[in-house]
Amino acid sequence: MAICSDLKKAIEDVKINFVPVRDLETNEIYGYKVIKEFPEDMALEKEEIYDWVYDENFFEFFISKIKDKALKIARERGYLDKKFFYTLRVNYIKDSDFLFSNIESMLNKYQLSKENICFEIKGFKDWSDVEEILDYVEEGYEILIKEGNQSLDRNLLSLIEPHMVEVSSLENRELIETTKSYGGKIIYKIKENEKIDEKNLREVGVDLIYKK
Repeated sequence: MAICSDLKKAIEDVKINFVPVRDLETNEIYGYKVIKEFPEDMALEKEEIYDWVYDENFFEFFISKIKDKALKIARERGYLDKKFFYTLRVNYIKDSDFLFSNIESMLNKYQLSKENICFEIKGFKDWSDVEEILDYVEEGYEILIKEGNQSLDRNLLSLIEPHMVEVSSLENRELIETTKSYGGKIIYKIKENEKIDEKNLREVGVDLIYKK
């Protein structure tokens, strides 16, 4: 069956890229954004793969295998002393206990702690979509919410209090100030050909930067 072949190919041939995230205060690498690139010759697009594994009830298994592959590569490259930023699509998760049990087993396998992981939460609209995930955050995992992936207002942000917020614009002072008010970090993606003044970035509240 072509779709099963695609699934196997997606796991075996997925390309893992590690994008450095730099701390503006120390000028050191704080961690890595883990970016997945599936083979271009698959019959299905990335979102179609996600939809299919969700419908077949093994989305959690699928992404666990890919996360394990990413950590294996990170170990080979000597990255395990840093933080890893993973995307977590909460709208696809059916069995969070199974997922986080697998993740904890992986952390033990690679001798990492929960503080090594920061999940970029996607696919939520309101508090009810992330409430269950936040139970695991209390165990030590960190979360990041990216402006633009979903509508962020002051009330929702104050309720969830993500450890990090990625802003798309430095002009969004309210978002930055709300995040800083509860001790969260601001991360900013440097756009292509964008000229930056790191002193100015620190002054407006940016803690971490990266560039793809």
